[in-house]
Amino acid sequence: MALGRDSSVVAKTLAATKTEREVELRGLRKELKRLEKAHGKLRDQKHNLVDSVAEAGDGASALLERIGEVEVEMQEAATAIEEVLGRIARLEYEAIDEQDLKTALASFTPIWQELFPRERARILHLLIEEVVFDARSGDVEIVFRPGGVRALVAEAEGVMA
Repeated sequence: MALGRDSSVVAKTLAATKTEREVELRGLRKELKRLEKAHGKLRDQKHNLVDSVAEAGDGASALLERIGEVEVEMQEAATAIEEVLGRIARLEYEAIDEQDLKTALASFTPIWQELFPRERARILHLLIEEVVFDARSGDVEIVFRPGGVRALVAEAEGVMA
């Protein structure tokens, strides 16, 4: 198994993980903008409610209750913003480096030899989404599972910890 020495496997793996990461980052950044906009609207709503309390007289209790509800919604939005920022930071940190990938793939061969067939099948299932064989040309195309390398690395780090 010469995965680490096959430059086309390394290049395709890097391209696939980069594309997957970029798509996910775009979605997260879009979600972040939506959450920040919603949080800003809630903040404005709270300020308007606070201004209205002074003028409300007998209706102030209902406004104060609504202020409490808005504060809860603001906290939920702030928590969601922090979660999205954390996911963005994690994706940016977990970017796969070409040299790290080559090293990981190259060191895979001796480990592969020690694995039981069931464990080999599990790892292949984790890494490969689809294998396409063109009988006319004799070509085989391997479609790697998005995030498969990352999942394998995360699993390996969990074993080492």
